Amino acid sequence: MGNKLNLNYKKSLFWLFGFLVVCIYFVLRFPGINNISFRYDQGLHLLETKEMVDNKKIRLVGPEVTSKNFMNRGFFIGPQYYYILAFLGVVENWDPLKITITLALIEFIVLTIFCVWISKKWGVWTGILTGFSLAISPYLIIHNNFFWNPHFLLWLTMLVVILLDKWEKNINYWWMLVIGIMWGIAFGFHYSAIFWMFPIGIVLWRNINKFKWQWIVLPTGFIVGNLPYFIFEIRHKFYNLQTLYLSL
Repeated sequence: MGNKLNLNYKKSLFWLFGFLVVCIYFVLRFPGINNISFRYDQGLHLLETKEMVDNKKIRLVGPEVTSKNFMNRGFFIGPQYYYILAFLGVVENWDPLKITITLALIEFIVLTIFCVWISKKWGVWTGILTGFSLAISPYLIIHNNFFWNPHFLLWLTMLVVILLDKWEKNINYWWMLVIGIMWGIAFGFHYSAIFWMFPIGIVLWRNINKFKWQWIVLPTGFIVGNLPYFIFEIRHKFYNLQTLYLSL
């Protein structure tokens, strides 16, 4: 009887702290979300997305990366950012505030999935502490007040970490294909996703004796995840690759 009461007490305490973390998450974000930081980049990207929708002409590349250029040659990321903004823009009538709130809610869902995974892997209190740290993070709070293509890397990184863990427990080509696709999508949002090669490479290396074709499946998924970008490169004689090389 005493053990059962103790277990119920721990469960109640866990749910109480979980509820408090959720409250903290939203209290620190939504009261000030009306003052969104809608800057030049966000306005330009949303306008370009609306033009894409109005003209019914899908783009194969995304916004220009201003830090990488050479002799008036721009370097462009993938079009995934435009695709997400196009969907949200049509659904929410191109309202920047609604789009910002929707993306903040999507982030909350992904962070919750990540914290639940941590709870199952390292204990519920570790998951609660992780959720609390993410809820009060000044960096995340600021970035919830505007939308920008690098923001999507946080969500995708968390999901890929979970998938890598699942893949290690059950070596499966399909899991690796999904990981590769998500990597390609992430690279389309921002080229810094190239650094995923290190954690993915480490996981693959320590399981090198458990598979044969994962090295082929992974890059195949990467190409599929960023297929429009690769189509653009082939059509334009690897324009972005040349620009990146010349700007180094």
